Amino acid sequence: MSDLVSLSMGVAVLSAIRILLMKKAAKDVSYQTVVFVTAILYALFSLFYVAYHRDTVLPELQNLAVPIILIFVGATLLSFISNILYYKLLTDHSPELVTSLVSTAPVFIIILSYVFLHQNMSNQHMAGVAAILFGTFLLS
Repeated sequence: MSDLVSLSMGVAVLSAIRILLMKKAAKDVSYQTVVFVTAILYALFSLFYVAYHRDTVLPELQNLAVPIILIFVGATLLSFISNILYYKLLTDHSPELVTSLVSTAPVFIIILSYVFLHQNMSNQHMAGVAAILFGTFLLS
C-alpha cells in the first residue's frame, strides 16, 4: 500500500507541475497551439517509450482484437477532447479553480463504474463523493 501512496503522490506532484507549466505556456500562445505542440511531443515521447519496451509492446500489438482497438480509439478521443477543454479552461481561469473543478473526476468514475461496470458503491464511496463535492464547493 505504501507504494500506491508514494507513487500516487509522485503523480500528483508531476501533474501539478505540468498544470502550472501549461498555464505559463497558455499566456504566450493560444490553447489550440498548446494542444498541438503537446500532442506532437506526447507522440514523440511515446515512440521512445515503445522503443524501450518493444519486447513487451510489439508482440501485443500484433494480437490486438478489434474490440480492444475500439476501446483505445474511444478512450483516446475522449482524452483528446478533455485536453482541449482543459487547456481552454486554463487559458481563461486560474489553475487552482480549474484543477479543483476537474478534480471531481472521481465522482464520475464511481458513478459510471456503478452504472456500467456494475461495481458496488459502498457507504465509503458515497462519503468520498460528498467530501469531493464539498471540497470543490469550498475551493470554487
